[in-house]
Amino acid sequence: MKKYLVGIAVLFCCAFVVVAAQVQFNLGATDDGSVQKPPPLPRTAEDGDFKAGSAVRQGGEDCASATAITALPFTASGTTIGYADDYEEACPYASTSPDVVYSYTPGADIYVDASLCTPGDNTDYDTKLFVYENTCPDGVPFACNDDACSAPYYASFVSEILNMHMTAGNTYYFVVDGYGGGAGDYTLHVSEGTPPPVCDCTGTEVPEGEPNCGIPDTYNGGCNQSATYDPATFTTVSCNTTYCGTTGTDGSTRDTDWFLLNMPQVDNVHVTLTAAYPMFIFELDIPAYDCAVAAVTQNVPVDACVPGTMDFTSVAGDNFIFIGPQNYDGVPCPTDYIMEITCDVVPVELQSFGIE
Repeated sequence: MKKYLVGIAVLFCCAFVVVAAQVQFNLGATDDGSVQKPPPLPRTAEDGDFKAGSAVRQGGEDCASATAITALPFTASGTTIGYADDYEEACPYASTSPDVVYSYTPGADIYVDASLCTPGDNTDYDTKLFVYENTCPDGVPFACNDDACSAPYYASFVSEILNMHMTAGNTYYFVVDGYGGGAGDYTLHVSEGTPPPVCDCTGTEVPEGEPNCGIPDTYNGGCNQSATYDPATFTTVSCNTTYCGTTGTDGSTRDTDWFLLNMPQVDNVHVTLTAAYPMFIFELDIPAYDCAVAAVTQNVPVDACVPGTMDFTSVAGDNFIFIGPQNYDGVPCPTDYIMEITCDVVPVELQSFGIE
């Protein structure tokens, strides 16, 4: 299964946002409504008045009448005005906008980018873009994005999905949609993406043990899996050990792995993560083991195949670590990551004075 999705704090099942860094804690499915998006801006151009010379190749009304993309790169302009609202996906915002559909069937496995932003010659409204694989059932997107970038005629809230891994012989339906009932002109550009670097586990690491890459997350989803604290939803880890974990995204959620590190004394802890896709390492605080008030005390973003390290001083007792993708789409399930945990004891005399 390869499915993909691309957003204070309703935790666990919804979203928990670290506002200062615009980091989505996602600890689950879609936005719960606590983060509100402004209403669509009024259109400033006459309906259907295309503003550039890119090829006008209107999308179809639905998947059955989708306009075929026969080769990449592909660029076409059209309008959603006057079309029906055939499909709807919340990523994370729901809408009642009209939509049009394009289809593409690759002859070989390929990574694909789809953008309403670049070049985005005619895109002039608040868009949404999602993709289905083989069939078009509401609620089961292969990929989805609401806001990723800007276009020449619309300053923000324009959609783009990068590096979708598509399988030879399968048909992918690109649905050009909008936010909040909005409609307008668009330019859709579909091109070959860049395969991610390979940085998988070597087989020498201790396996995390998750059976299904966390989709659905029933193994070590921590406070995202259980609204009340349950140690069974955490994977226990140890110092000076290297682990092989798996993760992925499915179009509406991302796998989030929660780890418990029990320390007999105060130590300096170093968590180093390497993965083929952008990931986060969080240090978590769960006061009195109450998931309702869990908080991120440190956030370290890690780039694809570039090791990143989070350092913290442990408490004597339970310490909590979170690993998860930065985005909701573009991470095949399963994808490996390597997590190395090393510890060095803080001298007692320094602990006494709170010096590190």
